[in-house]
Amino acid sequence: GSGWGHGVPGGAGGVEGRVGAARVSPAARMALAEAMRRNGGQLCLGQYEHTADASALLEKLPLGFIKLAQKYVEDNVPKPLRDELRTICEQAHRKGIQVIGHRVEDQQTAMILRMYGVDYIQGNFVQGANDELAFDFNAELV
Repeated sequence: GSGWGHGVPGGAGGVEGRVGAARVSPAARMALAEAMRRNGGQLCLGQYEHTADASALLEKLPLGFIKLAQKYVEDNVPKPLRDELRTICEQAHRKGIQVIGHRVEDQQTAMILRMYGVDYIQGNFVQGANDELAFDFNAELV
């Protein structure tokens, strides 16, 4: 084909764009999304917030992922934002889109994000190893 993803296994590549950039050219946006999908790549919409524009893009674009805006992953997120987070996750999951919370710095925030439906957590939080230097990778997010 087109040379996209030459020699790279399907599903291994991805492109992330922001909601504001995605509004610029609907034709170019759809062409990129379709080329990515045909060649096994995934499109990710970053800095995602619950707005009418973002919801419309979520419905129209063949996305694989959305990455949440930072305000949803900070400490002590207020209830209105937690409600938005639940709505975002529900809407994304109905479309088969997975949700990423990034720049998560503590275990409590990670657990809250998982409770509200976030699929993947990225960040800099670690649990200490036990006496045998083993680490329970599942314990933090179960």
